[in-house]
Amino acid sequence: MACNKCTIAYGEFTPKHLTEEQRLTCDSCNKAIALINKHGLESVQCYLKDIEIWLAQRTAIKSGGKIIAVNWDLMKGINRIEHDNLIAEAVLRLGYEGGEFTGRNEINLLCGNVVGLLIDDLKNHIKFNSKGYLVSLMTMLEQNTYLSITTINWFRNDYNNKALFQGQNNHEVGNALIETFSLLSVTNDRKFRIIYREFEELIASDKQALQLAIEIVSDHQCANDFPVQNSALDVERLLQYARAIYQVLHMRDEANEKILSLNKIYCDSKGNIEVIREEDSITQYENFNSLFFELFPSPNGVGDLYESSEQDFDQLCLKYFGITHKQIAQFGESLFNFYPKTDLFLVGSNEYFQKLINYSIGIEVKETFLNMFIRDAASKTNYNIGSKARPLRKCLIPIGENIFICPVSIFIFSVSGTYLDILNGGVDLKPLDDELQNVYKKVDTEFEKKVAEQLKVHLSPAVVPSIPQKIPEFGGEGFVFLPRELDVVMLYNQQLFILECKNLDMKFTPKSLGNEIQRIRKKFSGKMAQNIEAVQENWDSVLQYLGENPNGINRHEPVGVIVTRELTISSVITGVDYPVVPYAKLVESIETFINTMTWK
Repeated sequence: MACNKCTIAYGEFTPKHLTEEQRLTCDSCNKAIALINKHGLESVQCYLKDIEIWLAQRTAIKSGGKIIAVNWDLMKGINRIEHDNLIAEAVLRLGYEGGEFTGRNEINLLCGNVVGLLIDDLKNHIKFNSKGYLVSLMTMLEQNTYLSITTINWFRNDYNNKALFQGQNNHEVGNALIETFSLLSVTNDRKFRIIYREFEELIASDKQALQLAIEIVSDHQCANDFPVQNSALDVERLLQYARAIYQVLHMRDEANEKILSLNKIYCDSKGNIEVIREEDSITQYENFNSLFFELFPSPNGVGDLYESSEQDFDQLCLKYFGITHKQIAQFGESLFNFYPKTDLFLVGSNEYFQKLINYSIGIEVKETFLNMFIRDAASKTNYNIGSKARPLRKCLIPIGENIFICPVSIFIFSVSGTYLDILNGGVDLKPLDDELQNVYKKVDTEFEKKVAEQLKVHLSPAVVPSIPQKIPEFGGEGFVFLPRELDVVMLYNQQLFILECKNLDMKFTPKSLGNEIQRIRKKFSGKMAQNIEAVQENWDSVLQYLGENPNGINRHEPVGVIVTRELTISSVITGVDYPVVPYAKLVESIETFINTMTWK
């Protein structure tokens, strides 16, 4: 703990200055650490107990090498508050029961009013100890990220091995989850797949719910005063308020973006809210899950797309932050080395977090970089899932006058996320993001080359990684003009393919999924239709550019394929004019098409 009010000898900085190991006399810092010590453990216990109960309701738990059919100790004295009940109560209070809401305006009105009421209830719930509840939420988010990373690492590295896992660390619930999942995957893989996907959805939704609640509580905490009576918190109700607010916003976005749903929401007579689904939504969801279990445990096979653009990334990061993009990643790694106990809270002023960054990297880093992680204390009234102000990016949360708190693991997560935002797009610094667009075009070109290389290696077709807009005219001395440059064109087994390559990362929130689907359905599909028409009109010239004799190939409509870097829900949804195929499935999908003339 260290801020400018602390009476310490201003000597050489060490990372311990931001931890409890460095005892200080500043009243505010000591009160902050007292809150963390009091409410951290009870929040950990509450959240992990909730996860254990969730798992016990679905399967026998394996923990410490033993099978626990039902852990009755977990069930004793539990009077669970379900977030669905909080939502239903809000709907009834607003008089919306029995109503059907169609279209963006009606859905926004319904969900906006329900969320507004839930936020008012949450603010009333935290008013006597808002800072304690803020600590509680950040502690639960820290546990959530730990469970998320632990289970994903097991799934990607060990699921396909079909070997029983034995606990390897001191996190009892983390070990129990992996032991249980590994046992299920060996003995009943079908049941494992159902439970694992449900668990992943729970952890992912909790991650968003807890971040939303942190934003709300942070913006509405009681000035700079710390609670006089630091009494126990109702953490269970806090968690359910967070889940309820997220759930309503999620349903709003799902309905508005038409993610396997119609643009319609229904409230029944008891206040329960339901998004009206498409008729075949279950089939589409199951198809996506099948692809997920086939592709996600293994690397996508694309390799490094960024190597040729490293200098471009470095120049821009140096311009705005004073460090290279690799030094950003190294800063995240150094936090592991400084603080092996990653659930530890860091407490201090912005000056001391700046000292931590400078100490880690070994140079004076621009304050712009620190500002990427500081949450603005200004109050807000509009909260959305996955905002750029979310705590897994803006992780240094104010708890007093120029005093910020953050668990080490969340700081590391935020640094890693910012590093990926710089590489993939969406960094929360508009001038930098604008300048990065030209770099992303170079990265996209690398992806096109990777697609063409994979096809050459596995299918040995006549393939061109890029056909320019202007190509020589067949049988003449002039040129023909296509609507645009074509990413990849391939002739394989007498069939002409036009591939539109999209270097898309995996999307998670309804809005980002909706944006991607709309781009594929409209923008990308529209461009593909134009490309196919242009190739048909200039058939001989295109075949000549491919190095083929146009007279030796029967004229036909080319097959359009949209290739994505990662698995996307667009691969399974209806209403997409052209097949959307992840890179890892491309060769297999084309061979299947050649044999069956259908896409699977």
